[in-house]
Amino acid sequence: MSSVLDCSKFSPPIIKIEDPRRNSLIEVPHPFIIPGGRFREFYYWDAYWIAKGLIASDL
Repeated sequence: MSSVLDCSKFSPPIIKIEDPRRNSLIEVPHPFIIPGGRFREFYYWDAYWIAKGLIASDL
């Protein structure tokens, strides 16, 4: 059984925003995981439900 916290096999891409006026990305100060992998952007509602799930799971 794999652990949810075992993320060592993932190597997140580093994205540098050249011109913030030309895209919808907002820089965040720390790395993040995109749930599901379908989208390449981070959405606040994903973070909310992930945090709720981690709290409910005592993680």
